[in-house]
Amino acid sequence: MITLFYPPATLPTSPYSSLPYLKGGLERMGYMVNCIDLNVEAYDFWLSTKFNAKACSLFQIENATKFLRSSESDIIDIVKYKFHRDNILSYFTHINNGNTNKNLSFGGYVYPDFHFSFPDLVALSKDYTDPLNAFYNYYLESIISIDNFIGISVTYDFQLLPALLLTYQIKRRFSDKKILLGGASIHYLKSFFLQNKWIFEIVDLIALGDGISTISNFINNTDNYHSSIYRNKNGEVKYSNDIAGIDSNDNVILNYSGLQLNKYFSPTLTGIVLTSIGCYYGKCAFCVPSKGKNYKYRRLPLNNIINNINQIRNELNSDIIFFGDDCLDINYHIELLNAIQDKLFWQAELRFERKLTESILRFYKDKGCLQILFGLESISQRVLDLMKKGTKLEIIRQILDDCYKTSIRTNMQTIVGFPTETVEEAYFTTRFIFDNKEKINSCAVSPFCLYQGSDVYLHPDKYKIEIIQDDHVCKYSSSDSLSESTKEKLSGVFFDSISEYLPYNTFFLDGPMGNHASIYYKHNIRI
Repeated sequence: MITLFYPPATLPTSPYSSLPYLKGGLERMGYMVNCIDLNVEAYDFWLSTKFNAKACSLFQIENATKFLRSSESDIIDIVKYKFHRDNILSYFTHINNGNTNKNLSFGGYVYPDFHFSFPDLVALSKDYTDPLNAFYNYYLESIISIDNFIGISVTYDFQLLPALLLTYQIKRRFSDKKILLGGASIHYLKSFFLQNKWIFEIVDLIALGDGISTISNFINNTDNYHSSIYRNKNGEVKYSNDIAGIDSNDNVILNYSGLQLNKYFSPTLTGIVLTSIGCYYGKCAFCVPSKGKNYKYRRLPLNNIINNINQIRNELNSDIIFFGDDCLDINYHIELLNAIQDKLFWQAELRFERKLTESILRFYKDKGCLQILFGLESISQRVLDLMKKGTKLEIIRQILDDCYKTSIRTNMQTIVGFPTETVEEAYFTTRFIFDNKEKINSCAVSPFCLYQGSDVYLHPDKYKIEIIQDDHVCKYSSSDSLSESTKEKLSGVFFDSISEYLPYNTFFLDGPMGNHASIYYKHNIRI
């Protein structure tokens, strides 16, 4: 038996796919698996009188959580939704008062001043006012026994601190337990683990690749690990970059059993499904497809995708899907949608490509498309070409017009401060969104980050930068690029200024791509 944990703190309105995927694959191999979503358990605790009775009463939190879990017909009542949303937002503002260096929100825990070291982690574990530590103490004190093997799946890099605090608190109480750390962002953080070997005082193995085969070896207590960082039987920290043994697990069926589905803060849950591994395009200069996974692009079997969609219908009782691919292959996606018989509502990320015609978009709409996420990045053709986006401004404008004609909502992802981009070029991207606010539903405005393994990282001279700190997110200098502080300020100012005209940007507790938004889109509710 192995227990798999999903750590706080991210959006608690639906289960992420990592635990159901791992459980499905491991149980197919004959292992017994216990899955616990500590993210939703944490929010169930934080939004309760057990955490702060006075604030819960003041902001009517019990009524708010009941409302969010009630029904689709209730949640699409705009007036009621805003009332309960505002109470929840005010509640978190209230409990954060006095915590100048920490912030807990509906969907995040931010501690920007934390220094990753063992003494600082121990100090945090003794801070009983910290909401994350308060939850772990509450939850772990109620556990009498725990399985010998524990896996913790980290989807986002901001979950790393909560994950490490969890491993410390488990090891402190159950020192003989073996802990594996894996997940979508772990390969992306490889250099961090190699530079901070103190982590192996509280973690026994870091899985950098696919988790199923590594967990199997971990349970069997072998040293035959692929793409991993681990402490061997002699106590030495070893790094294996051998990926030959990683299995693809293309036929895994998601298994949600054991998750407390009634605790998620949404009346309908979204199922996350992949149609492929990696990115079929894979050329964008700023990107590391699948955050550095050692996989070439491949499509997953059509029957497996359909089986997982049916599993979501049956186990989650949901008709809402988020296709979680780095970027959908349009031709393969059309083949899939034609093979699905029952009505389905979905969102997905697509590229601005010439083959995405109005007729295909109309087909998408008929097949339940709620919203398409586009990597717009910039409206400067010079910057787009430097980014290797492989698209032209006229294609972007045409597809945006066609989405509007077919009533498909759009989300624009943009980047501020790509190397050599000017303030004027960055401004005109935001201006483009403003000028097309009738056609654009929501947007993200993010400062450029230099990731290890990206084309910018591998060829800094070509982008006129010099890497000055080689880390999971690298720091660089450049006389031809916007500074770190300028990127941060501009992205914040641009997002705030455009959000006034894109109400979906800030209306929903779980964002314009979350469960609540999907329910509104499904019922064609305009805010």
